[in-house]
Amino acid sequence: MKASSFILIAGMFISTSVLAQYTPSDLYQYNYTTISPSFAGLEGQKITGTANVYAFRSRPYEASGFIGYENKISKINSGVGFSADFMNYARTTRTNLNLLYNYQWSLDENRKVVAGAKITSSQLAFSHLETAILDPLHPMQYYGISRANTTVVGASVLYKKDKIFLGISVDNLFQKAYHTDNIALLSGYFDKQFNFIVGDQFRLGEKISTTHSIYVINKKDYWRFDLNNSVLIDNWLIAGLSLEVNNSDSDNQIYPKANAGFNVSNKAQFIFSAYSEANNRGGKKFSGQMMMMFNL
Repeated sequence: MKASSFILIAGMFISTSVLAQYTPSDLYQYNYTTISPSFAGLEGQKITGTANVYAFRSRPYEASGFIGYENKISKINSGVGFSADFMNYARTTRTNLNLLYNYQWSLDENRKVVAGAKITSSQLAFSHLETAILDPLHPMQYYGISRANTTVVGASVLYKKDKIFLGISVDNLFQKAYHTDNIALLSGYFDKQFNFIVGDQFRLGEKISTTHSIYVINKKDYWRFDLNNSVLIDNWLIAGLSLEVNNSDSDNQIYPKANAGFNVSNKAQFIFSAYSEANNRGGKKFSGQMMMMFNL
């Protein structure tokens, strides 16, 4: 690729990176396919699963999870993936079924450009308090439910050279609602959301390799900046440290996070969140996050 072409692509990424979204887990950086369809199949056939649970002293627990399969189809220079994710937060539940596809243009042995797309079938429900005025002196209150069944389309572009990657993806680029009930309460979930990702990997001798990435997120007035770092020692011990900065909390906007895990013969990785300051807000009682990856 000519230098002018690379500058044009990089300029496109940076100029649009002011539009991005929240992440499904603090451990997302170990497999960016959970964020962008352009990463699907780049490392071959893989199964990824995440589980996240947060318990609080004064409000309902939160839980989310993800499971996905991805593979590369070399004959058509493509990657494919299938995934499902869910979230339960207070009185809101969401379930997504995702179909991922990308096409990969090889520029030479070390460089490629990938264009990806994601189609999501999303089911969202929100329970809220309703009042029925059957008797003005004794109104009845009950929980009503607002629902939305929507098909959403996302897109992404990625430039990859050796261990360097630079990409952007957008969720909720197009959408069609098949069923809505009081959708005004739910419409914020379907605003356009973009993710900007840049990263690199380094090998420090025979026994140590490191990965570093920056992830910038924005959804309307919300933005977030993550600086992620991880190290693989002797090809089995994994340790990571991240810093999150966002504008959603006026008291403390910088949140350190730490994680650790292990690699088994490059066939399986198990990673656990050891500490997350971002999850200590709101009177947290307990939190647990884990990611499992299997290379097939």
